[in-house]
Amino acid sequence: MFHLSGGMTGWQILGWVMVFAGLIIMNEIARRSKAGGAVCFFVIPAALTVYFISIYVGAAQGAEWALNNQTYVHMNSWFHYAKLYAALAGCIGFMIIKYHWGGLGKSHAFKVFPFVPFLFPASHSAKYWSRVRLRLSVYIPASIFFLISCSFCEISFAFFP
Repeated sequence: MFHLSGGMTGWQILGWVMVFAGLIIMNEIARRSKAGGAVCFFVIPAALTVYFISIYVGAAQGAEWALNNQTYVHMNSWFHYAKLYAALAGCIGFMIIKYHWGGLGKSHAFKVFPFVPFLFPASHSAKYWSRVRLRLSVYIPASIFFLISCSFCEISFAFFP
């Protein structure tokens, strides 16, 4: 991700430290308050979804700005989006449990939500382990912040090359 070489090494390390600090700060904001969680898990993903759709609509119409966009170039398969929205679903599920939202949040049956994917094991093939890795990514709350920050970096690269 970061190639530390040449005269830009100090700036590259500073960039890494700033991204890492930003992820920690965003994690604390989302974890400690309902409003922070709502912004991080509802508002920002909704805005990014609109952004992703507009990029793909523009690319389908052959727009040069969309075809050369970093998001379109580097997130060009379903797997990136599956990881993003699976992690988002996991975080929203945990928020439902934490804040007792709706019928699900008050239900004792929903408290097994984090463990349900592991209750139904499949054969131990490569396909099984790839599913396990995908399911584990749902349960790492910090992964959503990483994905959002990467999207913001791609947005900034798209607008400020």
